[in-house]
Amino acid sequence: MNLHLVQQVKKTSETATLKLVNDWAFEQTTNEAVKQVVIAEMGSSILPTTLLKHELTDDDLKIIPIKNLPIKTMWSLICLKNKKHSPVTKSYLDYLQENKERIISEKTA
Repeated sequence: MNLHLVQQVKKTSETATLKLVNDWAFEQTTNEAVKQVVIAEMGSSILPTTLLKHELTDDDLKIIPIKNLPIKTMWSLICLKNKKHSPVTKSYLDYLQENKERIISEKTA
């Protein structure tokens, strides 16, 4: 997953600027809340692009090119060791195990 810095797009401006206005921060509990804070021009955030497809398409948000971004992350699938899985979950886990090399190579290409 790639994480990018996003900022609200000013409809009247071709370029977006990033500046520190105050030395405080918002702490939000959901990604949607973070997006709404950015859209309301109350700050900037680093978010995964997978969460921003609609906002980027509608020009509500813009990715700001910053050195050393995007941040590349690795995710892991975890579950309880002795958990009995439903047939659907077992099938999904089997699929991931059998296809993990192909999935990884497609996502990192």
